[in-house]
Amino acid sequence: MKIRSILFVSVLGIQALVAEEPTVESLALKIEALERKVAVLSAQVESTNRLALASGDGAIVIYVRVDGSVEIGGEVVSDVEVAKKLQAVSVQFSNQPLQIRANKETKFEDIVRVIDLCRKSGISNISFETATMPDKAVPSGR
Repeated sequence: MKIRSILFVSVLGIQALVAEEPTVESLALKIEALERKVAVLSAQVESTNRLALASGDGAIVIYVRVDGSVEIGGEVVSDVEVAKKLQAVSVQFSNQPLQIRANKETKFEDIVRVIDLCRKSGISNISFETATMPDKAVPSGR
């Protein structure tokens, strides 16, 4: 009677059936699949960590420019990109601090738009700061 066991690697989302005596080839294929999955997850974590460490205190810093465009980490991003980035962060860090910086001439409606994006993405630990930012002529990308 052959005894089979099922190995679940739930963290990586891989399910495999392992016989009593696996072959070297079958194990090599499984190891390659795990290495690919780990590489993808590592890239996602690295990207998230870079975003989360945007300021010295660990807060994500979002600049809302006078023209309504949004800048994160020195990059102008669309509202859709802001939402995606913040959602990825909120999944990993439940109480991630976020700081919204805006020039005093920035329209209130643009700041509220960004606050709404943050809240819809699961970020609620938000602080505000008035910042002097260079006026860059960049399309808003909304």
